[in-house]
Formats: sequence, structure tokens, C-alpha cells
Amino acid sequence: LRDYNGRLELKDAGFAYPQAQVPVFEGLTLTLEPGQVLAVTGRNGTGKTTLAKLLTGLLEPRRGSILADRVNLFQLAFPWWRRQVIYMPQEPGFINATIRENVIMARPDIEEGELNTILRVADLKSFLDMTPTGLDTPVLDNGKNLPLGIRRRISLARALVTSGPLAILDEPTDALDESGIQAIYRVMNDLVKAGKTIVVFTNDPKIIKGAGQVLDLNEKPRPRLMSGPAAAAGPAQESAHD
Repeated sequence: LRDYNGRLELKDAGFAYPQAQVPVFEGLTLTLEPGQVLAVTGRNGTGKTTLAKLLTGLLEPRRGSILADRVNLFQLAFPWWRRQVIYMPQEPGFINATIRENVIMARPDIEEGELNTILRVADLKSFLDMTPTGLDTPVLDNGKNLPLGIRRRISLARALVTSGPLAILDEPTDALDESGIQAIYRVMNDLVKAGKTIVVFTNDPKIIKGAGQVLDLNEKPRPRLMSGPAAAAGPAQESAHD
């Protein structure tokens, strides 16, 4: 593809882990047009993270297909596809390097002004300002030298660096304090306003309320797809009183 517009489609997709007696899901068919919002809900272990990895190309469906702008995802060059996706995994991985190197991994040539904006949006700036080494702070042992909430903010900043047409957010409010949760809500509203296609894996009622479609992975083996409220106003309310 010369350009990716954000259309995402699953056709009769199914996935099962080797030696598993039952599939994670099967017969999943849905279409997201550019700018639409899908919330994927389900209890722990129902396959939210598995589906997120399928959409990013980290796993391949056992049956059916996943299409990006009507092209099979696995016909695309993965490094190119990675730059099209704003991906915040539930359990981010880090390299033994500085915070800066981890954040700009997908775009090493990002301008300093844009990077600083992303750090503020991800609610990471205040932590960096209080840390003597700032962006040069080392990330060691997969980030275990840093608080979990800070690791989640680094993961969010790294995702936003790509600025791709598709956002895949896996449990984005997990392990965050109120300040971090409000930052996620603001980020999601900004992504909606920018016309990004969003797939968010969450049980957060505020996020689910704003999704145009809701996929319930509790329904087995074929997940249930439901229409949600219009997403035009954004997927989350920023008010702490809601």
C-alpha cells in the first residue's frame, strides 16, 4: 500500500492456541471504516490481548483473514505496518536503553518539539522533570526499575510517536492513577477528533459508552458484535464527576 487510510476488516477470523481444546474465538466478521471506534470487552482470559496481537500482526489467524484497506495484513511488510499503528499493549516490552530511545524507537528522527508534546499528552513530563536524568533515565530489566504507572505512560508515548491512522489500545487505563486515566481519556478524544480508527480493549464503562461498536468476547465461540452510542462526541468523558 502506498498509503493506509485506516479501514480494518476481519472475515470469518478464528484463532486457537496449539493443543487448546477450544478456540479463543471463531467466525469473527466485522468492518471498521476510517475514523470508527470499536470497544472490545470481556473477562480476563477471553482473548482481548490475543485479538489485539492479531490486529497488529504479532499473531496470525488460524482461519479467515484480516484486511487493511482490503489488503491481507500478512501481505504487508511488517516494519511498514508497524508505523501505521498506534499500539499500546497491555504488557509493554522495553529494551535496555534510555527512556528516550524506548519512546522514539519507531521514529528515531522525530523532532524535539513534537516529542515534548507527546510526553506532555502521555502525562510523562512531570515525572521526567522531577528525575535528574530526564529522558536519559535508563530502562533496565524490561522496565522493572521504574514504577508500573510510569512504564504504562512510556508505552503510551511510544505508541503516539507513530501517529498512524489506526490506534490499538489494550487495557489503556490499567494500572494508572487518576491523572494517568484522565490522560488516556484526553488522548482518545484527540484521536477521535483526528479521524483515527480506534480499537480499544477495555472494560472501562466510560470508554465503552463512546464506542460506535462493541465486541463482546464473553460470547463463545463466536463473539457478539453490538452497535454502541455514536462516537462523534469522543469515547470518554474527562470530568471526574461522571
